[in-house]
Amino acid sequence: MERTKYKIDKSLFSSLMGGLVGNSLNPDMDLIYQIAELPFDLTDFLCEINGFAYNGIEIFSLTPDALCSDDIFYCVPDIFTFRDSFEKRRLAVKDIFLPVGKGDEDIYLYNYSTEKYSINDRIDLMEYESFNDFIGMFEHLLAERGFPVSFEIKN
Repeated sequence: MERTKYKIDKSLFSSLMGGLVGNSLNPDMDLIYQIAELPFDLTDFLCEINGFAYNGIEIFSLTPDALCSDDIFYCVPDIFTFRDSFEKRRLAVKDIFLPVGKGDEDIYLYNYSTEKYSINDRIDLMEYESFNDFIGMFEHLLAERGFPVSFEIKN
């Protein structure tokens, strides 16, 4: 997969009523890439915005309890805990799909073999749409919910 870095301007999300945006992390990126076995673009995004929730969209965080709402006593799941429970329920997809987020009726997956992201049905995993990179899928999800945004590529 080609490595593309995006400029994630968190101020874009300041007008999200009822939305949650996680805080930036400053980890050793090389270590995160090695131990996480996550795609580079997703890891870059999650280190900048550690989890996201808005209008039925949830993008999982890198760390447990990183993104919680005190109002409703709910935390957006972290990607590793969700992946483990997902694989236990669906042994046939182990090492094929990485769940990166979920919607009201959808699940957002990364396919290790095709190196693409997709929006799938939560029950039977039927693919609705496919994207070449995480940011493309994320922009699409936000636009569907009336929050069109475009991220810049870093130089």
